[in-house]
Amino acid sequence: MKHFGRVLFTLFIATFFLSTVARSQALGANILSPSRVIDWGKAGLPATLPDGETTANPWTPPTRPACTSAQAGITVPVPSGTSFSSIVTAMNNCSAANPSGSYLLLGSGSFTIGSVAELNTAPYVTLRGSGPMSTTITLSASLQFGQGANSNGAALGSIPAQGANSLTLTGVSGSAPVTGNLAWFNQCNTGFSGSIQAGAGYNNCTSGSYADNGGLYICGRSTTCSLYSGTANPADQVQYVSITSVSNNGGGSYTIGFSPSLYMPNWSTSNTAAMYWEGKSGIGYGIGLEDMSIVFSNGANAEVSGPAYGCWIKGVRFVGAPANVQVSAFGRGAHNLISNSYFFSMTPSSPTSAVSGVFNASDSDSLLLNNIEDYATFIEGGGSQSGEVVAYNSIHNNNNAGPFPSVTYQHDNSGAGVNFILLEGNQGDGWDDDDTWGTGDLNTTFRNWFACSSAPFAYSSAAGIGIAVDAFHRFDSAIANVLGGTAQCTTYSGSGNGAIYRFASSGTDPLAAATFMRWLNYDTVTGAVQKNPLEVPTGLSGNALAFANILPNVNLTAPASFFMDSMGFYPSGGTGLSWWKVCNSGFSPSSGICAGTTTAPPFPTCGPDVTGGNEVNGHCYDNPASIAYKTLPVDTTYQNSYSITASTWSNVSSTCAPAPAPCEILTVSGLPSSGNRLMGPMQISGGSCATTGASTATGSEVYMTHATSTTVTYSLASNPGACTGTMLWPDVRQFDERVYEADSGSSTRGGTGPNPPTGLAGSTQTIP
Repeated sequence: MKHFGRVLFTLFIATFFLSTVARSQALGANILSPSRVIDWGKAGLPATLPDGETTANPWTPPTRPACTSAQAGITVPVPSGTSFSSIVTAMNNCSAANPSGSYLLLGSGSFTIGSVAELNTAPYVTLRGSGPMSTTITLSASLQFGQGANSNGAALGSIPAQGANSLTLTGVSGSAPVTGNLAWFNQCNTGFSGSIQAGAGYNNCTSGSYADNGGLYICGRSTTCSLYSGTANPADQVQYVSITSVSNNGGGSYTIGFSPSLYMPNWSTSNTAAMYWEGKSGIGYGIGLEDMSIVFSNGANAEVSGPAYGCWIKGVRFVGAPANVQVSAFGRGAHNLISNSYFFSMTPSSPTSAVSGVFNASDSDSLLLNNIEDYATFIEGGGSQSGEVVAYNSIHNNNNAGPFPSVTYQHDNSGAGVNFILLEGNQGDGWDDDDTWGTGDLNTTFRNWFACSSAPFAYSSAAGIGIAVDAFHRFDSAIANVLGGTAQCTTYSGSGNGAIYRFASSGTDPLAAATFMRWLNYDTVTGAVQKNPLEVPTGLSGNALAFANILPNVNLTAPASFFMDSMGFYPSGGTGLSWWKVCNSGFSPSSGICAGTTTAPPFPTCGPDVTGGNEVNGHCYDNPASIAYKTLPVDTTYQNSYSITASTWSNVSSTCAPAPAPCEILTVSGLPSSGNRLMGPMQISGGSCATTGASTATGSEVYMTHATSTTVTYSLASNPGACTGTMLWPDVRQFDERVYEADSGSSTRGGTGPNPPTGLAGSTQTIP
């Protein structure tokens, strides 16, 4: 029996070794060090919600039955004009009648939220509209998935290891942890320790001071590590998990199982690492928001916010600029989803400023997939995030005063401690790991297109960025991206705007660039795919050594996906993805019917190995969200009319500059006199502005290539003569998520998976 035990242990070690290697190969394809990747396939909705509902994949909510009128205690579909307090009461009734989930259907028409509405009292209920063109909720106050409640917390019995999924708590008093509840780990920043604040849900870090350790440096709101300083408590590193098991050891000691495992390797009792948990009453569990328009009163103190676990926003059109942000996702939350939605982040009637579509902070393992953002940064990262995936989103018309990163702008204004964020397949201006307020580590961009500006708009000077890694953002990786495509980036690398890669612009930190991993990226400045050994951080030392990267084989190709690791390459569709095929003509948002044609772009859409695409010298195809944006009809009810008083056509570059020639320059009266959002598509009504898309009747859209406070410019091949009429702008899209259709394939994720790993060598050892 003793020898049999040795054999079993040897087999276990070999199996664990091989499966770990296989998994890291699927994620990194021998390009990234295992220390730089996690299992990003866990992001999004959990496979099983706490009520037992299951999901087919991380972006597909569970199938739920309708909540009936008898169950809801209200007429279903809920009639237009019903007070939102009555709707929340009906949701509570639906939750009680259907503990394993249901949906409450809102009828066509308008609803309002005038005071804060909290949905956490109705777990596992989906609030579903009759479609974004039929059901509208106007917000002048916040709609919250959860409201939070009293927390509990305790110290860790020992230093937790990276990859741990169980540990022992000591000194537990009050409400003990419960299986199925949301919990989170928190510790003081580098150089600090403190005490546990069980009721507050985070550490009180009062002892110590910041000192750069040359490795994972967690530091925020201090001029030693960021542009600005503040007075916030230095306890920024957080990871949210679900409790999977609880064993009471007696004397206030509990052994806790949790999922997913710990991502970061620097958890330490010397930084007062602690675990906190919260009762279910204050958290939104399994709540869905689907198929409606949400309109914000201009400047109102309103947002859609958390905390939440296993919740989703899907098929929602957001319109308008509240005071701060449209969606604050999802403070003290995990495994949430925002998908198939459209964010128009400016108030159309007052188009002078915009807000971020999503403010993302204090959240783990959420998935933001296949969304459209118009007129602002899609995601402003607030800090304390881990393990999130931002994928296949399309961002447009961000800022006409100068290019600005649109996905993700990791601003860290709520805290530092950002780690293991994956951006994949997005199309937008650029990406910035920003150091205005704090640090971040181990974030990865993969197969994105960052154009350096909001194409086709031309700015007055070369001021864009493709990828920016600011000071004290370390161990980031950029793999197989396509960078550039506009004239706003003119240099390859530097410390200022106008560069494909901008490093350490807001502080002095040589490790930001020295630890940055670049491989297989194509850029339009060099016009080449880079496989430069000098851009691989092979020679790191000290506390940075663990994140050194081996030099990849120059013959290696990048995998198709880092978070859908079973996906292969599909040059002609057949991915099996439920959102990959797009109705690109004849779509009716009011009915959701496609009366025209559909298209399924190649998968992946961008990369050094992509050819024949419609963007960036063939290296990119539009992703589904970009195709939808370009083909969805205009919602004319949101357009303003501006009179065209004069026009000039020119084929002289200096006249059209900074836009390309030939061009048409319209002088327009009544344009917004302040703000910097005059850009994007427009329509022209009347006059003789003959051009593709603009004619004597209200025509198809043309895109501004430049604008001032009195003029707009667009590309035009030939002189139309004197042009008068009316400029109609802005162009909010009619929208319904049924513009996306299932792309037939072999599985719910699609693909047959990567080839099995080869060349593995196992070793055994005898354990006494």
